[in-house]
Formats: sequence, C-alpha cells, structure tokens
Amino acid sequence: MKIGILIQARTGSTRLPGKIVLPFHETETLLDIIISKSKMPGYPVVLATSNNKSDEVLRSFADKHKISFFSGEENNVLQRFIAAAEANDFDVVIRVCADNPFIQVDYINSLIETFLKEEHDYISFFTKGDVPAIKTHYGFFTEMVEVKALKKIATLTTENLYLEHVTNFIYTHPESFRIKKLSFPFKEPDDKIRLTIDTKDDFRLASYLYSLYKDYKPKDLIKQVEKDPELLKVMAEQVIVNSK
Repeated sequence: MKIGILIQARTGSTRLPGKIVLPFHETETLLDIIISKSKMPGYPVVLATSNNKSDEVLRSFADKHKISFFSGEENNVLQRFIAAAEANDFDVVIRVCADNPFIQVDYINSLIETFLKEEHDYISFFTKGDVPAIKTHYGFFTEMVEVKALKKIATLTTENLYLEHVTNFIYTHPESFRIKKLSFPFKEPDDKIRLTIDTKDDFRLASYLYSLYKDYKPKDLIKQVEKDPELLKVMAEQVIVNSK
C-alpha cells in the first residue's frame, strides 16, 4: 500500500482570494508553511490544485519545495483527488487543507500508524459530538482515506456537496465504509476557538498567533488564546460566519 500526502490548494478563495500565497509569517506564505509541515520521510507529497489558469502560480511553490504538482478539475474536487492519487500511484492519501497553518505532524503520524495496524477506508479524529476533526474550526487536523473509497463515492453520488467536499459522503454514510474514529488527542476546547483560515480576520489573527506560538502544542496554544477575551470574541464571530 502506497501512502501519499495530497495538499488541497487553490488561489480562488471567494472570501480571501490568494490567501495561501500572501505573506503570513516573516518571509513565508501560508502555503510554504503547509508544504514544509507536510513533508514526512517516506511519504511523497503532491500539491493538488485546479486546472484554472490562476492556480498555475502554485507550480512554483511545488518546484521550490521539491514536491510534485498536479492540476485537475476545478469544481469536482473528488475527481481531482482521485486523478492526483492515480497519477502518483497512491493507494491511500492523507488529505491536507492549505488553510491550516497549525496542523500537527504528530496527528498525521497517528493516522498512518493506525492504518498500518489495520486498514480502514477512512481514519480521522472525531469530537465527542461525533464530528470529524477536519470539519471543526480548530485547524490542527488532517484525514486519511483509501483511494478505492474515493472511487466508490464517485459511483454512488453526483451531488455537488460530495464532489466539492471530498470525504463528506463517507462519514454521512457510515454503513457503506470502514471508518476508524480516533479520540481527540487533547481536551476539546470551547467551540469559539478558530485557527483555520477563510477570511481576512482569520488570516490576521492566525498570523499574529503563529508569530507567538508556532511551536506550541494545541492544548498550550489554546490556553493562550483563552486568556484573551478580544481574540475569543473575533474568533466566535468568525465561527458563526464560516460555519457550514
């Protein structure tokens, strides 16, 4: 089984266009940080973007970091992932979203270690409320999925929701897939905590916090955030605005 890491990235964000290539921390962009964190010995990394001309600029980031580049269907992200996996002979992929600068390598390792012990179609950390971590606003997590499970989705639905959000069909149809739910690796914080990036306010706050606490573990970073009522207020507002 060949495991690879696919970074889902595009420049055409409707809420903050080009956010992943904007200066984020010192000389690094958000995408620089995501790629650097995604590099793990023995697991190839692919920057998977759309075939929209505006996303061609991302090729230079792949070249800079010496990782593979793939462009595929713009709106059918599910098919883009399948095609990117096939082009690189991946049987299993770790899906990394390019708007989470605080992703944790330790958590990626946990997914891989779990899969190597016993194969599953889908592996993710889940909240106490049975929500996959990738859907939270925390921004620490990735998810693992077998390529054959992605292909199965493509045969079962053509709904735009499931074509745009690659793994949603799996955890909303658990009877059809082998799902492994990992317990949260730390005490779940208040649902006002938001460290993923969609908007200008998200970007500004995350950049500020990254400059101070980029090497902190999630529980320690959360403690720092919880000490600042103004930060929590802005985050809570963004949670409401960006909840799907």
